[in-house]
Amino acid sequence: MTTALRARDEIGEAYLWNLDSFYTSDDLWEQDYRAVEAQLPALAAFEGRVAATGETVLAVLTLRDSVNAMLDRLITYAMFRRDEDTTHSVNQARFDRVSGLEARFRTATSFFRPELLAADDTTFESWFQATPALEVYRYHLQNIRRLRPHIRSAEVEAVIAQAGEITQSPATIFGAFNDADLRFGTLRDQDGEEVELTHGRVWALLEQPNRDVRRTAWEQYGAAYRIHQTTFAAILNGAIRANIFNARAHGYHSALEAALDPDAVPPSVYHTLIDTVHEHFSTTHREPRLRKQILDLDNLYFYDLLVPVATPPQTTLSYDEARDLVLAALAPLGQEYIDVLRRGLYEDRWADVYETANKRSGAYSWGAYGAQPVMLLNWQDRFSDVFTLAHEIGHAMHTHFTFQHQPYVYSNYTIFVAEVASTCNEALLFAYLLDMATDSEQKRYLLGKQLGSIGGTLLIQTMFAEFEREVHERTERGEALAADQLSEIAARIHRQYTGPDVIIDETAQLFWASLPHFYMNFYVYKYATGISAGMALAHQILTEGQPAVDRYLTFLRSGGSQDSIVLLQQAGVDMTTPQPVKQVLHIYDNLVDQLEALV
Repeated sequence: MTTALRARDEIGEAYLWNLDSFYTSDDLWEQDYRAVEAQLPALAAFEGRVAATGETVLAVLTLRDSVNAMLDRLITYAMFRRDEDTTHSVNQARFDRVSGLEARFRTATSFFRPELLAADDTTFESWFQATPALEVYRYHLQNIRRLRPHIRSAEVEAVIAQAGEITQSPATIFGAFNDADLRFGTLRDQDGEEVELTHGRVWALLEQPNRDVRRTAWEQYGAAYRIHQTTFAAILNGAIRANIFNARAHGYHSALEAALDPDAVPPSVYHTLIDTVHEHFSTTHREPRLRKQILDLDNLYFYDLLVPVATPPQTTLSYDEARDLVLAALAPLGQEYIDVLRRGLYEDRWADVYETANKRSGAYSWGAYGAQPVMLLNWQDRFSDVFTLAHEIGHAMHTHFTFQHQPYVYSNYTIFVAEVASTCNEALLFAYLLDMATDSEQKRYLLGKQLGSIGGTLLIQTMFAEFEREVHERTERGEALAADQLSEIAARIHRQYTGPDVIIDETAQLFWASLPHFYMNFYVYKYATGISAGMALAHQILTEGQPAVDRYLTFLRSGGSQDSIVLLQQAGVDMTTPQPVKQVLHIYDNLVDQLEALV
């Protein structure tokens, strides 16, 4: 770590993402912006005749997709430039402009679905008979018709589309405040160096062996949220109410049902996930109890849950070393997968690697049809960062294979399946590293790391999902949730999941204030279902070999061409049952047994 974050122009080009496949200049972005604007009247001109004939339907959908693909590229490029420096006013203004353009596009096309739904089944089938080229859109149109009970009239849909900018405001405000304005001060790390505390660095500091450093980082990080908790509560309440508004406007019984229905995921999957984890608390509470024993602590706090229970195989890991390591670990996925990945990491510069001043926190992978996928990282040279890299590579490769094999209409796979590829990669990486471990200390570290991964992805994300479900249900019943009420709910649920051996302090209760995913409308549960499916598929790949690899690559190539549940069933995992979650919890129990035997 250094005292101050580097500026972006101090980073070598090899470690900055390459956005040329999106736009090679801002002027070209402006040209496409104007091109989309120019097409809006043509889209609006279809009002009243969308469903006249099969040819008309095909013309409407073809033009819509062409404009939408260009709009996606505009939005994605603007988001990337904004995230490079969240204080850059020009980049922020560009993103705000294109967000407004997107709202205008939604308004211009808001009558499409109501008119398509007005056709009866006989007319629907006649479109395909008269226009065979429309067949590619059959699943897409069937999925729209599945949502028929929740599509309003053209006039109402237009109003809802116009309200889109308003309902997205809480997420925009949170992002600006959290990433650009919030400051956490400085502290001394265990080497005595004064460092700036940031979103990226706090997690690195929580892995340091010096408990005073961990405690200081944790309490200082939490203090910034505690000071502003009233503001964060108001922002979160705005997001919750926006979700409820959208749900009620479309005739859903709850915000949860509205969030899951577009992915054709029944709410029972969400509830089963939470119920299954609850049933296995006796298993999940074993790791904190063992951790407390290994670390020889009288009291265990949240800031003790990330420190390794053994020395890492190496104390630091450069990004260059991590690239080679991940390529070796993912070799079971076959030569095609590895060749694409090597080119993306080395030649095409998919990754924006290092944390720089005012860069967006965290990590993600994103793309736009016709351009390459890219990854935002905040690399800290920790050994554990290699798992983040493997995770984001999973997303990027899913995007690559989908773009290569699907038309635009099916190029956006659902978020429900998005976390499968990422967690499958993490499981393959863990298996490779454990197999390569040469002594018990390395094995202890890796077992602890994998337990932490399952704990953070399955258990903690399910905890977040339960919190999200409860605060939405309470708000739907008319309850007001101020900061104190949000912290009380968070503390109660947190204690259930971490068990009696972990003390939930004031900062741990404030997870609701700091989590960006609470502004993504019931997103977090997908991490938990994703790791359940991903670990099951990784096990099949390692034990079955090529047949499982073939099924998995078919899944990656399928994008959004079928229901998410069906795609996973074809790959070999049935998420409508509790079995995948139980399998991961069984693995968790076995890992605790192995770690217990070593210590």
